[in-house]
Amino acid sequence: MPNTSPGLRQAQILDWLRAEHLMQIDQIVERLGVSLMTVHRDLDQLVREGMAEKAHGSVRLPRERSAEAVTTICRLCGGSLPERTRVILQRGESVHSACCPHCGVLMLEPLGPDVIGLASDFLYGRMVNMRQAVYLVNSEIAPCCLPGVLCFASARDAAQFQRGFGGDILSFDAVRQFLQDGHLPGHCHSGG
Repeated sequence: MPNTSPGLRQAQILDWLRAEHLMQIDQIVERLGVSLMTVHRDLDQLVREGMAEKAHGSVRLPRERSAEAVTTICRLCGGSLPERTRVILQRGESVHSACCPHCGVLMLEPLGPDVIGLASDFLYGRMVNMRQAVYLVNSEIAPCCLPGVLCFASARDAAQFQRGFGGDILSFDAVRQFLQDGHLPGHCHSGG
């Protein structure tokens, strides 16, 4: 994630804060893989916008924003945003979240070719470039929308997961085509 834009880093920090409510700044540095100064610049921007509060080596959501964290939903299907399957899409200053790679891939094309997409690696939770990731479709694990689409940073990890839980391994282009061919937006949520 070190080569991502400030907007994507800030969106990731906000997603973590919504899930964890309070984080140590050192922890953010480690997760993002960027310098302490870069994290402080990102946090200072979030503080200026009223999105975060810094105090003694930590950061949290402002108290009045805590209720917003509970109502944050997938822009496509209305599902919650689980950490293990979350997708972040950015086009310019606009940032959108999706609950899973299924919704994220379907949202990507309508947003345009210049959109940056990050998806959470299902095993390790690290954000990876959606276009470079490997996807497992129709495995026994479908944590959100159907058909289940899980993201992996490496083909090796996807293949090992596939051995245990089945499914088909697809590239980004192949999973995009698979979803566009037969799975329309608005009809994907499994209700889980």
